[in-house]
Parts: sequence; C-alpha cells; structure tokens
Amino acid sequence: ADRLPYLGIPPEALESLSLTRPVRSVLTIENLESFHRHVREAREPDGIAIYCAGFPPLGVVRIVRHLMQRADLTLLHHWGDIDPGGIRIGRYLEEAVGLRVRPHLMSEALARANGAPRAAAAIVMP
Repeated sequence: ADRLPYLGIPPEALESLSLTRPVRSVLTIENLESFHRHVREAREPDGIAIYCAGFPPLGVVRIVRHLMQRADLTLLHHWGDIDPGGIRIGRYLEEAVGLRVRPHLMSEALARANGAPRAAAAIVMP
C-alpha cells in the first residue's frame, strides 16, 4: 500500500477493513485539492488521510469511527476551510465520532497571511 498515494473504500466494505500495522494519526480533509496534495507530498507512512468531500456523509463518518477504534486513537485531526463552515464540519465530526478533533492548518494567522478577503453575501428579503 505504500506505493499507492491513496485508494477508495466503499462504506459497505467497512466490516472487512483491518489495519496491518500501527497508525499514529487520522486526518480528515475537506477539500479535494488539499487531499491530493497532502497524500502525495506530506502524508506520513503511519498516518491515514480521509477525503470527506466537504460535510462528511454518514459512510465517511462510519469509516473514520471504525479506523479510530481499530487504531486505538483518541484525537482526530481535521483540515477544512478556515471559516464557520470548516469549524462546523470539525465540530460535527467531533460529535459524530465521539472524539476530540484538532484543527489542522486552520489558524487565524494562516488565514490572514494567505487568504483573500471575501465580499459579504447579500441577503435579499422577499
């Protein structure tokens, strides 16, 4: 598996999923481009990265919960947008998986240094 940067696992294969070696960390990643770069350039051999496609569907939550239990980990890492939506996804994972979530590369300093201001959304009332 070290030769493959990543692979897909259907949720129905969850029961047959097992670990063949120790896992040090599990990281959920909200954005596809960030996921591709991370698994190719930064993933450590003893870490698992999971693409959660924005707000994670139930199948992803089940896989994360399963892997965390099998790896006997108590801290899940989440990398999402540095905005209320990204924080909401991290909180959802925390509640759904039942473990503490630590934001990964989601600090205010990074947003100020690398982000671009967004125009406020206009709200139109009928």
